[in-house]
Amino acid sequence: MTIEKLCALAQEIGFEHAGKLDPATIELKEEVREMCASGKCAVYGKRWSCPPGCGTLEECAERLRHFRGGILVQTCGEIEDGFDFETMLEIEQEHKEHFSEMHDAILEKAEKAVAEDALRCRRVQKVR
Repeated sequence: MTIEKLCALAQEIGFEHAGKLDPATIELKEEVREMCASGKCAVYGKRWSCPPGCGTLEECAERLRHFRGGILVQTCGEIEDGFDFETMLEIEQEHKEHFSEMHDAILEKAEKAVAEDALRCRRVQKVR
């Protein structure tokens, strides 16, 4: 499946935006790991997809080198203000549902893929 077809599928599923991602542009930063380890992330050390279980930055970079491309997806929503947590949770749930549907569609069609969700690594699974 081409990147263009994946982007079109993402928008059919309901993501507001989907765009090409060049894995070579991903910057792996020690500061992010330090933030997770400091307690800002409740899953540090509890999931294989998070530090330290995911490996060193060098190991992650090596895995990234094997991918030619990818896509980024986005779910948007309107909130009343910065304290509109109810709507934020609704938007998050909508994103997770779309991501799950996208993940399953990729699983059926792609030869090799990794689906990573920025919502605190809740659904990270190697596909095929």
